[in-house]
Amino acid sequence: MGNHLGNVLVTISDKKFGVDDGTYDPATGVKTNGTPDSKIDFYTADVVTANDYYPFGMLMPGRKFAGDSKYRNGFNGKEKDNEVKGDGNQQDYGMRIYDPRIGKFLSVDPIASYYPMLTPYQFASNRPIDGIDLDGQEWWKPIVYAIFPVGGLATDKEIQKGFSQRAIKTIHGLKDLPKSLQKMAESLGGTVGTPGPAFVKAQEEKRAALMKAFGKASVEDLKEIGNLVREAVTGNKQAMGALTFEILLLMTPGGEEINGALKGLKYASKFGKCVEYATQFSKTIEPLFLKAGATVERFDINIGKDGLIGTATQQLSDNGFHSITVVTLKDNTELIFDNFHNGVLKSDYIKEVAGMTREGKMVSGAELLSSAKKVVPKTKKK
Repeated sequence: MGNHLGNVLVTISDKKFGVDDGTYDPATGVKTNGTPDSKIDFYTADVVTANDYYPFGMLMPGRKFAGDSKYRNGFNGKEKDNEVKGDGNQQDYGMRIYDPRIGKFLSVDPIASYYPMLTPYQFASNRPIDGIDLDGQEWWKPIVYAIFPVGGLATDKEIQKGFSQRAIKTIHGLKDLPKSLQKMAESLGGTVGTPGPAFVKAQEEKRAALMKAFGKASVEDLKEIGNLVREAVTGNKQAMGALTFEILLLMTPGGEEINGALKGLKYASKFGKCVEYATQFSKTIEPLFLKAGATVERFDINIGKDGLIGTATQQLSDNGFHSITVVTLKDNTELIFDNFHNGVLKSDYIKEVAGMTREGKMVSGAELLSSAKKVVPKTKKK
């Protein structure tokens, strides 16, 4: 069992131990006394190992248990080289060897030239709380998708209704939400406006609209949204952004059709195909958004020959050019699409993407977008 970073905290075997905890009233289930009655009341797991870690992965003294286990995985789920420096003091990340006691790798980062702002021995861009070092090369933010108990029963109307109500309730409790989803949550929650029959009726209509939208979603979409809700509750902002997009699509007329069409874009996740992606988006997705009342604009980013554009984990361009599409929904929420971003909030895109010119000058996400040139569609001659 682990946490959001994949750190192995506890391992258990397939054994279980029965516990006779005393005498219980069979009618009420209330414990009447602590005298054993030769009946098993519950089971406890056979704990094989248990570990707690400091932020960069060093094992906490006095807070670890291994017993006779030979289980070798630990911090970030990586394999431990216990034979070299002792229990948990060295790990194999694939590309490099890591020492969690000093929070550094023992060799130079093979892609250090892409990150001149970081020491070539750094671990996870010095961000061990919200991410991991994927393979000894780069920081990565994992999203651990939990199994949502809807499964094949999601087509049942009562299951869908229960799922919708749970999702709405969960959304109200999220903090630090993007503004668009925050406004939606407030309007659904009945916390804004003047109390009275008309106000109550309006809130119920909005709740019904959201539940109706969920009811139209496919089984896979319901499971995905369920996963995102559970991740968002933990404070995962990436999941919040994805949840925002999914909810907005569901609430947008024709959103189900848009979502299905997005999954059919063949140039998604293909390097060097930003123009092809934008062209296909314009032909297949743009009409659907326009039908829903949104505006769609394409922009080209150019920071010069041999410039680099990308995120902490994904290179978007190695020739200084990149094409994006900006969709502005009716509530003024701006979403950005490119061959590696199938709809993210503009504010998140600005934080995530950056560039570097051939001369080594860093270009922020905000500067990339502010310098982008709008592409005017060509009109056919009559």
